[in-house]
Amino acid sequence: MLPAMIWSVALASLVALAFAVALGRLAQRRLAVDSDASQVSGRPVARTLTFLLLLAGATLPCLYGWSLLDRDEGYYAESARSMLERHDLFVPVVAGEAWLEKPPLTFWAMMASIGSLGRTEFAARLPAALFGLLAIGLTVALARRMVSARAAWLAGFALATSLLPALAMRIALLDASLLACVVLAMTGLWESIDGRERRGWWLFALGTGLGVIAKGPLGAALPIFALVGYVVASRDFGLLRRMRPLASAALALAVVALWAVPATIQTDGAYLHELVWVRTIQPIFSPLQGHGGGNTLAYLALLPVYLPIVWLGLGVWAPFLVPALRARGQDERARRRRQFLLGWVVSMLVAFSLVSTKLAHYVLPFFPALAILIGVWIDGALERGERLWTGWRSNYLLGGGLFSAAVIIAGPSLLGAPIATWAFLAPGAVAALGAFLVHRAARAGRDVPALAGAGTLVLATLALLTPFALGRLDAGKSPQAIAELLRERYADRLDSLQIGLSDYSQFALLYYLDSPNTSKVQATQITAFFDGPDPAVVVIPRRTLDEALETTTLPEGAEVLWERRCWIEDKNRWREVVVLGNGR
Repeated sequence: MLPAMIWSVALASLVALAFAVALGRLAQRRLAVDSDASQVSGRPVARTLTFLLLLAGATLPCLYGWSLLDRDEGYYAESARSMLERHDLFVPVVAGEAWLEKPPLTFWAMMASIGSLGRTEFAARLPAALFGLLAIGLTVALARRMVSARAAWLAGFALATSLLPALAMRIALLDASLLACVVLAMTGLWESIDGRERRGWWLFALGTGLGVIAKGPLGAALPIFALVGYVVASRDFGLLRRMRPLASAALALAVVALWAVPATIQTDGAYLHELVWVRTIQPIFSPLQGHGGGNTLAYLALLPVYLPIVWLGLGVWAPFLVPALRARGQDERARRRRQFLLGWVVSMLVAFSLVSTKLAHYVLPFFPALAILIGVWIDGALERGERLWTGWRSNYLLGGGLFSAAVIIAGPSLLGAPIATWAFLAPGAVAALGAFLVHRAARAGRDVPALAGAGTLVLATLALLTPFALGRLDAGKSPQAIAELLRERYADRLDSLQIGLSDYSQFALLYYLDSPNTSKVQATQITAFFDGPDPAVVVIPRRTLDEALETTTLPEGAEVLWERRCWIEDKNRWREVVVLGNGR
């Protein structure tokens, strides 16, 4: 990376760090005010916007200066770029093939971002950050309808600084858009529970419909699971009628049809088959792409796997989870609130646990409910004057901070990265020092500064980790280097250059290169691929190439243009990557 780029990335990290500190100070002021005080309850929209603006300042600089993560970030960014280039709102194309694994809500947002800001990592990741901010804002608004203003603010702060949601906002994935849709649907469900059915049913339907366009049938299934969970817990079977099921279904289907009907026609039903059968129903019974147990014993062993994932995903807020779950409401409305939140959490947790396919980010849709439960419990504890940071909680935070620091500092070396490991000293030091300071405040009985400091610690560590530290590892990755090589060597022939990808799934290369002629090539077809009249290159791992050369030979004129040991993220290993090209 050029020195000027290094300085700009360092500045981005410092800007994010400054906003993280400012948000922490705001948190300390907000939490120090009594729950019913006018300073908190007045002007809720303005105060929520201030919170979200500071959070945006701590998040958006982290999207810049480190290359896309493959496979998923590369796939999604290239899908959006290809849709923008082809002026197609319905079907993404990757490497010359229709890519039907995901619906397009996030891709639409990426198209707008890339079209406005250019083909950059920041543009690709911006929609995830904005959807994440929207989900947090909706969570605060939902919590304000249910509990006090301070508890709502605590819920938003806890959600924003929990590890799993914070990471989801900084990566170009689809989970943040699904999260926003789920919170919208759950807001509608609570409105109906709380006696405002006229508004509740259509918010629920709108959230489920948009959820399908965000993540497929799962986007509708999750709110329905939560609805069933609440009805079972409360025995309020009349809610099913008050939700106007026919009208809700009609509205949700109408929203989905705006995309699904043209996409299904355009692909002769292949898109619908892929989303419903291959990506939704089959993964229930067998692990998708190896993500889960491959036999009965492994399936049973993985049933509780999401419990530690949820605990770790909450990060600094995990010590408050158990008392938050155990707390019981003092009146009828508080009991309904608890049944609603627990129905949200338990129904989704059970569903994900029973499904064969397991991925850590699957649990993200019920994190807003956990954040509200934690916010309600902390607010009540502050009102009662209880100590929040008992001995084990403060010690847990200190131990977690020191362990995180060790992982951050030693992680690149443990993965075999020979470069730029020094850059990880700063975020590691912040994690360790911040944990020590928060621990000291907690042990001194300064509960509010410790709470604010714990959330600030997460944002400050991420500010230095992304983009500055992770950006230093780009020299060990191949997509940007190969794209630069091909632009230089085939500068005036890029439009006719034929690019073949053989056993190489780093699709960020296509996003960086913006070449219209890319396809997947079997290793045994390399010779035929080079026989065409146009200039051609093939990107292939050295091991795959050597195996192919045992049964075939390269055509005359083909040569090795580039070879380097690179980190292949979707394989989690280092491999020699080769670029073959001809001289045409």
